Amino acid sequence: MKIEKISEEIENSFYENLKNLGFNNFFNIPKNYLVGHRRFFGTYYLPYLAELLHFNNERKIIDIGNASLFGRAFVIAQDQAIDNSSKDWVLISPLLLKEFIKKTEKFIKEFHLESTFNEILLDSIKANKNEQKLHKNKITPYSNKDLQNLYLKTKIVDLPVIILCNLCNKQKSQDLLLSIIRKILVCIQVCDDLADVEEDYNSGNYTIPVTHGILLSKKGET
Repeated sequence: MKIEKISEEIENSFYENLKNLGFNNFFNIPKNYLVGHRRFFGTYYLPYLAELLHFNNERKIIDIGNASLFGRAFVIAQDQAIDNSSKDWVLISPLLLKEFIKKTEKFIKEFHLESTFNEILLDSIKANKNEQKLHKNKITPYSNKDLQNLYLKTKIVDLPVIILCNLCNKQKSQDLLLSIIRKILVCIQVCDDLADVEEDYNSGNYTIPVTHGILLSKKGET
């Protein structure tokens, strides 16, 4: 299985779906943004995991990868809705979530993951609320608990990994793989926050990069 080829097909499928939904220029970002910033979307990690688990059904890998991108896009849209208070982001966010559910529901039913999905979604919503409560317009140093909360914001992307483990009957590997993916997702989220540091600062959304920068500047360590 050629990982780069599969990743490209996942991206193409994702953009084709967006086009069909009427989002021809998603987030006003040209297509080469996704190709150049796979670290933000995690396009590569599902094909890598599939190869690691010896799962070779390319069609299902593409379908799950496509769902994963919609999950990641939903997380970004949620962030943007909070940062910008824009009606556009508030409207687009549930549409992306709906598409994510549509692409995972057959697997959720097949492997009886309904309660898992509900828990993941509730954790994600709660994490967003916690972040706003603790860090919106507040310069509060981040702790390990905040890093855990950062992961919970992106937890919806756990579901495609759980589905993949069920598809190849490797549930025993699930916890280990999720622990690795969670660390990757936190790194992705911090990278995303770095890219939005000016916007976050102006909107009073004191993310890790914004908070760290402010605290360092107060110490004269710019």
